[in-house]
Amino acid sequence: MNPAAPIGSAIVIGAGPGGCSCAVWLAQQGVAATLVDRAPRPLSLLERLDLQQDWVLGFPGTSTAELAQRFAAHVRATARVDLRCGAPIERVEQLSRARKALRLADGTTIAGSALVVATGLRPRAHPWSGAARQPLDAIALTTARSALRGRRVLLLGGGDNAVENALYLAQRGNEVVLWSRGPLRAQRFLAGRLSAAGVAARVGVPMPQAIEARERGWRVAGGPFGEERFDEVAVLFGFEPDASAWDMLRADAAWRAAGWPDVPVAAADRLAPEGVFLAGDVSQRQHPCIQTALADGVATSRQVLRWLSAPNP
Repeated sequence: MNPAAPIGSAIVIGAGPGGCSCAVWLAQQGVAATLVDRAPRPLSLLERLDLQQDWVLGFPGTSTAELAQRFAAHVRATARVDLRCGAPIERVEQLSRARKALRLADGTTIAGSALVVATGLRPRAHPWSGAARQPLDAIALTTARSALRGRRVLLLGGGDNAVENALYLAQRGNEVVLWSRGPLRAQRFLAGRLSAAGVAARVGVPMPQAIEARERGWRVAGGPFGEERFDEVAVLFGFEPDASAWDMLRADAAWRAAGWPDVPVAAADRLAPEGVFLAGDVSQRQHPCIQTALADGVATSRQVLRWLSAPNP
């Protein structure tokens, strides 16, 4: 369906796979979609990771950077998608049940009937988050890991991301220590390869109390292994919804009076009647990855269309 005139409008915050998928499907269903992202380009995080992947059906051996370029080209070529990248959001408002507005850092105001939050996930905070120089997080490690050779690397965490990175780094000649305060949560086929790869796995061990940056490398102390030195340290405690746009919306007087929860997924069932929707990884509906985010964007676009088509949205 591609009618000649728009049947409504939507603002989509977040130009990752979920947000882009949602915006393109909305546009193809006759909804004018404004796609907003603080990054200078759509799919910028996916492009930055640049991993060789085989999990997106139909694109075996294609890097995530190439996927990002293909997705971005599709978005730019889609009529009725107004792409606004590179201007951070300063304010999100619910002017009425059927009218939302964003104010960007450059002074631009964008209004629409429906609002889609597709801000994805961010690494979980950890006890060493406030330091002037912080350990790598999952995104920074994935970006930097191909350049790491012959280093002593400490990875804190026990999930798939931590174990997969441990195997990757060990295979490239790094001395890797994987430190998990509880049992490993990673899939068995990954965890079972640690020993053969030469990864030193410290499982069920309390976290170190001190992780301090030095001129070269890191000092790690306060745990059962005494004081140690590492060239690189990464904290891989998983991800949480990026609630930055949600926090701005909750600051709006009307929403503050409604008593919305701190985390968007906790209010998902109450959002749709107000014309606010979640798309992609921020919804935490499925295992977070490219293809589930794409599919979730499609499902969200159908929700938006039904809401806009109701007699009194």
